[in-house]
Amino acid sequence: MLTKLKFKKTKIIATLGPATSSVEKIISLIDSGLDLVRLNFSHGDYDTHAEYISNVRIAEEKTGRIIPVILDLSGPKIRTGNFENGKIFVNANDEVRLIKENITGDEKNIPVNAPQIIDDIKVNERILIDDGKISLSVISKEKDSLLCKVFNPGYISNRKGINLPDTNLSLPSITEKDKKDIEFGIKNKIDFFALSFVRKPEDILSLKQIINSYGVDIPVISKIERPEAILNIDEIISASSAVMVARGDLGVEVSPEKVPAMQKLIISKCNKLKVPVITATQMLESMVSNPIPTRAEASDVANAILDGTDCVMLSAETSVGKYPELAVRIMDKIIEETENIKKIRPVNYSDKISKNLLDIICKTAVDIADSINAKAIVTITKKGRSPLLLSNLRPESHIIAVANEDNILRKSSVLWGVDTLVYKPLSNPENIFSTVKDLGLKSGFFNYGDKIVAILSYPEFLPDSANTIRVIDI
Repeated sequence: MLTKLKFKKTKIIATLGPATSSVEKIISLIDSGLDLVRLNFSHGDYDTHAEYISNVRIAEEKTGRIIPVILDLSGPKIRTGNFENGKIFVNANDEVRLIKENITGDEKNIPVNAPQIIDDIKVNERILIDDGKISLSVISKEKDSLLCKVFNPGYISNRKGINLPDTNLSLPSITEKDKKDIEFGIKNKIDFFALSFVRKPEDILSLKQIINSYGVDIPVISKIERPEAILNIDEIISASSAVMVARGDLGVEVSPEKVPAMQKLIISKCNKLKVPVITATQMLESMVSNPIPTRAEASDVANAILDGTDCVMLSAETSVGKYPELAVRIMDKIIEETENIKKIRPVNYSDKISKNLLDIICKTAVDIADSINAKAIVTITKKGRSPLLLSNLRPESHIIAVANEDNILRKSSVLWGVDTLVYKPLSNPENIFSTVKDLGLKSGFFNYGDKIVAILSYPEFLPDSANTIRVIDI
């Protein structure tokens, strides 16, 4: 199900929305460089999301590309309630109450959608509303309300987000809405779940238990948005199929100036622990309404790539923006230019020695491929382990993962540098290598005289049990 080999290695994820809902728009995004799609379940109903998924599958058939679908769960997002006339204005030094009662709010009383947070918040802790535009501090606490002082003036509209950077929350990581969304996602055969506001590894295990109760195994992406997640970052990464640096809420919770260093820390740890990582939020934000990004945005994308990210993600740029295809195309160009300027080699590459045979085979294959300037490393996989190991080593060559089931390759689509090819049956590797050569020649990726490094088992053919490295001339 691969029609051509891609020249870039860092993957692009685009969020679908009203601006990109049709089959034609999705195909245009694919042609522009799209690799995966995200559905934001904080917005839209089931009929809308079912249509998006159906249209992605149609676009896959028409383009011959595997385009995995990520279902991004809302999680325990805390919001204000509704107000008279839809909004209120608060002045600096005003005193307002956050209340448990589900009433229409006014200038003195702000209802919240999760009343249990009133019990969690302590005196002197901060309450940030609407991405930090309005900042409150708790003066005193009563049974059903919090008396707060306003630090900066502004409007508070209906259902604005609330962040609590100083508070240890007791909210469950998976809400009742999330549970319904999980069931919907499984029925509609989505490829990844993204879990919002992860605080500890147990949050991920809880989601995996729910998924497994349906008799399926779907990878979980952990979104790093809370300070508690940073404290437990190694354990969270180890429990995850992938990690997303969700810089929107993270930047509110920990303050914007700390986000760049945290991004580098998380990416570095993911690289070291062999877990793919996604950098997300406001990457080309100005392209929601402008046809070109700012220079700072272009640098932001490039720096995430140089940090070692596997994927970069677009949100509002493609879901509601005026220039969704152009945003993907420009991101694709930034990736290509950045990948040309230096070898993206992990800082701990020399330490990546293991006693595991597959680890050793993969590292040796990368060293050989780099030495002979091979155009691609081909690996035949049944579980997706060898593409992960090869990707983590960041070879100069592209990686082509071959499997007889596309669900394995969908999981590999999030990996840096990995192209995927469905091939049935897997019993004859010579035919597979011949197909890969023909495909590369037709797409212009290979030229006669190029070399491929192939990983396989010999004499008995067993995917993911490699014991042989072969160099193949085109």
